[in-house]
Amino acid sequence: MMIAWAAAFIFLGFFSLARWRLNFSLAALLAISPAYIMRFKLGGILPSTWLEMAFLGIILALLSLIIFKPSFRTDFKNRCLNFYQKHKLLFFLSVLLFISSLISCFVSPDLINALGLVRAYIWEPLIYFYLILLYWEKSDLKFAFYLLIPTFLLIDLLALNQAINGYGFMEMAGTNVNWRATSLYPYPNAIGLFLAPASIFLLALLSEAFKNKKYWKFLALIILLGFNIWTIYAAQSEAALLAIIIGLGLFILTRKKGIYLGIIGVILATMVFSYFQLWPKIINKITLQDFSGQIRRQMILETGSMIKDNFFLGAGFGAYQTAVKPYHWEVLIFTDEAGKLYEQPVEIYMYPHNLFLNFWSELGFPGFLILISLLLLITLDSLRSWWKSKDEYLLASLLALMVLLIHSLVDVALFKNDLALLFFFILAINCLLHKLPNSAEKA
Repeated sequence: MMIAWAAAFIFLGFFSLARWRLNFSLAALLAISPAYIMRFKLGGILPSTWLEMAFLGIILALLSLIIFKPSFRTDFKNRCLNFYQKHKLLFFLSVLLFISSLISCFVSPDLINALGLVRAYIWEPLIYFYLILLYWEKSDLKFAFYLLIPTFLLIDLLALNQAINGYGFMEMAGTNVNWRATSLYPYPNAIGLFLAPASIFLLALLSEAFKNKKYWKFLALIILLGFNIWTIYAAQSEAALLAIIIGLGLFILTRKKGIYLGIIGVILATMVFSYFQLWPKIINKITLQDFSGQIRRQMILETGSMIKDNFFLGAGFGAYQTAVKPYHWEVLIFTDEAGKLYEQPVEIYMYPHNLFLNFWSELGFPGFLILISLLLLITLDSLRSWWKSKDEYLLASLLALMVLLIHSLVDVALFKNDLALLFFFILAINCLLHKLPNSAEKA
């Protein structure tokens, strides 16, 4: 009952905030995105989350402004028309994504469940994407980055508490030798999926603080970034750790004399890896030869076989587990580092742990092509713009997208409430920073 009452306050809070400052409410929505873990039933019937109530508050506030405030309605119409005229290809791809996701719901054997999932993972984040593009300036982006800091600290401190006291936020943590931090999430990989790309945003704030000679702020942000990396390490999210290290390395290479720092870093890393004999383990991880890697290879093969028989339409939204079952190998013949063979039962996971296979499975071949087209369009435009402007916010946005894509090769980087919002947020800010500024309506 208390969770439901809190949801009502969240709804009213975001409704009021959106009517007062729509751009502020959009920034706050990303900051509270992990609140999707707080679930309840709306009216005792419909399942919902705190995050959905916040989004609903924003949408109803927007509709009320459009209906009851003529000046806002006119401004909203003009913004939409201007955006369409300047970004027809992006708009066209978004429409195709909506149509493809809608078709995937009817392909799915469970229409009601599919509609619920596609609303949370595609439609709502797509609306969020366009509201950012319509109503944000660069200053709003900076505000959003700073607003993420309390979220980072909450995740980090709960993981630290878990490491010290041995229990998690919502349930007891594992106490065996394979213990992994989960913080406020129900499973450990969720930490890396959110923290790795989102932490890259701190690089823009770091650069700005150093440029403005605010060294106390620079030091505080460095400590926070280190704390985030420790939390990812405590979750043993190795792909996220590798992705964020690559992102940080590329950021260093863009600095003055960064190439020399990069060479020194590579030499030091080579010496450390060689001294501690880490190369075999690293190679096994990269080539998917370890146990978790072999499971992922098996998922890729199973998914490939399923997609081959459902090439164009895929399995339908939310139907992966059912569709892949006939192709599933229930036992994995696992080879350990010593070369010994073991049999290990393997469950059917909810998704194939690869962003591109995820999209193909859920939305079919058209959805896969749309995803590739969106990523290429936004990434190439951002790269061209950054090459000319050397804007630090655009660089951080590009690196965040790169980190997310690297991690998404071996994990589910979209089909989760907070990750869907983060994914479309990263796409939106990359678009925002290479299009003309658009002053937000101060409603």
